[in-house]
Amino acid sequence: MMFLEISDNRTGESLLLRRISPTENKTAREYVKEWLAREYDGYGAVAFFSEPGSYIPNGCGDYQAEIRRTKESSGSCWESEPFFVEMESE
Repeated sequence: MMFLEISDNRTGESLLLRRISPTENKTAREYVKEWLAREYDGYGAVAFFSEPGSYIPNGCGDYQAEIRRTKESSGSCWESEPFFVEMESE
């Protein structure tokens, strides 16, 4: 059993915590993009992740996405993605 959590690093608030179905095989980045589409529908929110040549240390992005085996945060996860969210300008 695996779980996805998206949390706000500034407040420590859990914004999304859900069980991942055994048939799902998405990356944390893909889950974040889906979450942004639902939460910021129509506002043009874009997630920025670390890319080759850059690095966002865990806990230093505005938000953190984790895929892990336990519902509670244990410090051990399968995949972790710190990220920032910006609104697209028109």
